[in-house]
Amino acid sequence: MQALKASYDKDLASRDEQGEEGRKSLLRQVNLLLPNAHMYAPAYCVLLVLPFILQLHDLEAQVDEERKMRSSATSGRKKLENELADLHAQLDLEVKAKEDALKTYRKTQVCSLCSAAVSVFESYANQIVLWNQL
Repeated sequence: MQALKASYDKDLASRDEQGEEGRKSLLRQVNLLLPNAHMYAPAYCVLLVLPFILQLHDLEAQVDEERKMRSSATSGRKKLENELADLHAQLDLEVKAKEDALKTYRKTQVCSLCSAAVSVFESYANQIVLWNQL
């Protein structure tokens, strides 16, 4: 379970890094195309930058979706970890109950053996008394 958790966290981190790298590359492209943006007419700048802005919005939507998926996966993982802890606690209680039942069973067995031995002893004692009476 720990290996699965580590793998999941590693995948999420790599996705975050990819999204961040994509955003940075778009910004670099904009800076390369418009190093002196203040020199261009505003309408021309908007036309040059508009595709990058749209891509940036798409990337932001993807990042938001990834964050939502990550938070739901994290809450699901926490829920499963809590259920696992509850199952471990139940298992511990069941093991303790089994051990107590075995102890009680062994005590009962010993008591029944003792009473059987006492009854055998009493029958032998009765036979000895009868032999002495003859």
